Amino acid sequence: MKVFYFQRQPREGSNFSLEFHFQSVRDLLVNRIETKVVVAPVKVNGVIQRLRIMLHARKYRYGDLLYNTGKIHFANFLLPKRKNVLTVLDCGLLANRTPLKRAILKWVWLTLPCWASSFVTVISKATKRELMKEVNIAPEKVAAIPVFVSKAFVPASSPQPFDKVNPVLLQVGTTTPFLPPPLRSKGGFKALPPKVNS
Repeated sequence: MKVFYFQRQPREGSNFSLEFHFQSVRDLLVNRIETKVVVAPVKVNGVIQRLRIMLHARKYRYGDLLYNTGKIHFANFLLPKRKNVLTVLDCGLLANRTPLKRAILKWVWLTLPCWASSFVTVISKATKRELMKEVNIAPEKVAAIPVFVSKAFVPASSPQPFDKVNPVLLQVGTTTPFLPPPLRSKGGFKALPPKVNS
């Protein structure tokens, strides 16, 4: 079986978690299927670039399985539905939009790509519920497959003690569009001073 994985063109310094996860999946399947990563020829900016990505994806329509790893959902539009699998990571792009913009984004990024796919994977049951609320799609066509922890992550050999005065915390994921207005700032998110129990 030959599987083509369609991936966005990453933006330097900001897009890597999705690509890293699907590389880990391919590593686990290395002796079971033949894979090829098809990276979008351009970054996702504007209508012309999206059309270029769709036409580029169409060149690979002869694979046995066409797996859209997410974020470039529209790449599925020109591919044969029976071979198409789409991953929806979340429905967050619909948050905090005007009704018209929300409707357009929902149609282009969720509804049409889901309809153009024979199967849809999501990364959690919560995302499945959210997607089912937004798109009229049969529940058996959507599977929640959680993101697993890669073998690349190992426990620290000597954990550092927690600094209560100046804590260092790891933030995983995107915060800006989803934070309530009091926590948002123009440059991203606003760091709150740490609470220190006295």
